[in-house]
Amino acid sequence: MPKPASPRHGPERRREEIRRAAYRCFRLTGYHETTVDDICLAAQASKGSFYWHYGSKQDVFIDLLETWTREVMDQVHTQFLSAVRQHDYIRATTEALEREIRRGRVIVPLWLDLTVQARREKDIRDALSRFYRRARAAIAEMLRPSLEELASEEDLQGLAGTIFGAYAGVMMQEQIDPEAADARLAVQHFMSVLGKLVLRPGAERLLPSEEPPVATTGPRHRSVAARTKAASQARGGGARVETSELSAFLDGAPADSQHRMAELRALVFEVAPDVDERVIHGWKVLAYGRSALVAYLKVRRDGVHLGFYDGADLPDPLGLLTGEGKRMRHARLPLREPVELAPLRELVRAAFDAHDALRH
Repeated sequence: MPKPASPRHGPERRREEIRRAAYRCFRLTGYHETTVDDICLAAQASKGSFYWHYGSKQDVFIDLLETWTREVMDQVHTQFLSAVRQHDYIRATTEALEREIRRGRVIVPLWLDLTVQARREKDIRDALSRFYRRARAAIAEMLRPSLEELASEEDLQGLAGTIFGAYAGVMMQEQIDPEAADARLAVQHFMSVLGKLVLRPGAERLLPSEEPPVATTGPRHRSVAARTKAASQARGGGARVETSELSAFLDGAPADSQHRMAELRALVFEVAPDVDERVIHGWKVLAYGRSALVAYLKVRRDGVHLGFYDGADLPDPLGLLTGEGKRMRHARLPLREPVELAPLRELVRAAFDAHDALRH
């Protein structure tokens, strides 16, 4: 019999349990064969509890996809950003791709079921479309630091769509023909050839270099990051996000978050006036760096996160930083409560000092 709600077992927790139970059921028997009764049994929840949180099996399926999109994409972003920052980035990126292959072996069967259902149900089709768009945007943002001076925005989007399609393709082939189509081996061979091309004598390094890219004035489709960098260099500072892009970035965010974001942006610029700022749209963050990304700001429901890409190495005597990733850490700052800026200023200063020490 379901346990009564309590502060530790409240509505959000119950909703998550139902969603996770539905995921297990969908994986085992597929969307079509799974019933609401199956989900309730797996979640140890009553039908009344189920219908309190979800109007139908389709609603929980869509919520599952939306949640999966947010959580998985954040994890993918973290691990691939870490990979391209390493010296042996070919090996590190190969390992990151192999981790995604392992994840895909669990998720892709459900993904294929989603695709079939999308032909019949518009809400599922719309949810799946949002997932595809975010996946392509995320991949484009991973490519942008290396290719924004070489490729137009249309080029980046095309590359991102092709890469995402290749991943989906190798995973689907393995699902249908596992004996002859091993996705992990396909990735290893692909990255081996890519490594030989990128690292051959005379080849230009395609991934982020130790020096920041120089903004050019030629291409008609330059990114916003390139345009803002060119404008800011003319006035002797780091790149700044244009007012219109910042407004679009904050559109829909809680009103209190705008004040907190302005406060934290000013803090970063105070510590590092020459820092480059840009929006990473796929991850909905304002990112800051010089020759590499150092810090970021992200609006969440629980407040604004001041994050550090190498936060695991930062001194944190007050225990402000949290996070379970290998490298990244963040401080969670509430929207409506006063915040002591001095310790945050020291974290930002330590992060940029550590970055500068690595460069020299």
